Amino acid sequence: MLNRIRWRWLLSCCLPAFGYIALSFAMGVLVDAVFPPDQIKGTSVTMHLEVENCDAAVKRARDAGATVTLEPWDSFWGARYARIMDPFGHSWSFAHALPAKG
Repeated sequence: MLNRIRWRWLLSCCLPAFGYIALSFAMGVLVDAVFPPDQIKGTSVTMHLEVENCDAAVKRARDAGATVTLEPWDSFWGARYARIMDPFGHSWSFAHALPAKG
């Protein structure tokens, strides 16, 4: 039941605004069990989404109950970037490319 609630939050809050998600996983070590963030007191993974508007994505997530852990800012690598923690303890980051300077 809890997984359904988490996916419902993700689908209602995040996915409609983004259109697609690209996920990539690096497998190094296989583990016997996977535990949710509330049981391990944090998370070791941040899911990253490239969006059209980072500020709008953060506002939408905040309005849906997320906690902003890094307000949107213009990063040195050329992206508008921010991070949130969803109501279930999962870390998400959003970014969009900034216009080229020059």
